[in-house]
Amino acid sequence: MSHHPIKEVTPLRETECFTVFHRIKDKFDFPYHYHEEYELNMILNASGAQRVVGDRIEEIGDYELVLTGPNLPHGWFNHNCRSKNIVEVTVQWNKDLFSDQFLNKNQLNFIKRMLQISSFGIKFSKSTIQSIAPEILNLHKTVGFDSVIKLMLILRDLSVSKDTELLVEGDMLLDKSLNFRSRRLDVAFDYMNKN
Repeated sequence: MSHHPIKEVTPLRETECFTVFHRIKDKFDFPYHYHEEYELNMILNASGAQRVVGDRIEEIGDYELVLTGPNLPHGWFNHNCRSKNIVEVTVQWNKDLFSDQFLNKNQLNFIKRMLQISSFGIKFSKSTIQSIAPEILNLHKTVGFDSVIKLMLILRDLSVSKDTELLVEGDMLLDKSLNFRSRRLDVAFDYMNKN
């Protein structure tokens, strides 16, 4: 694993509102990375895998749902995961999908707040995941305008969910010139390089 996270250029096209990847897999093989898009990542049946968001390293259970904001480094790794039937759904959208004017409307205040704090990484509770999982699992089956509405309903439900947890403290975002603003990030990189 390289010392610093890789900047990923996601396959999201400018003409698309969002992109969704729905995979069944037997291992995690994507490097620690960051990108300019928001990412909602749901991982089922991968107990023992390791999540790294910013400088926070944790082993996950069978229910995992995390929202990362733009330029927040993140990755999931095999670690102690023995599952050969990992379900992963990754949804990515550009930060201009919801304009500031739109987000500043009263009806959007919960979603606005969630997107703001996603720069710290948001981990959702098991009960939230269990209730929203069917919607996220079906998102790739819907196309066109309906898919955008479905995504917004998922974000609405997540924005009012209880028992969320922020994963990093302070500013872990990578700026454009890749200057790191956190010594704790370097500690995390060193840990991952040694392991």
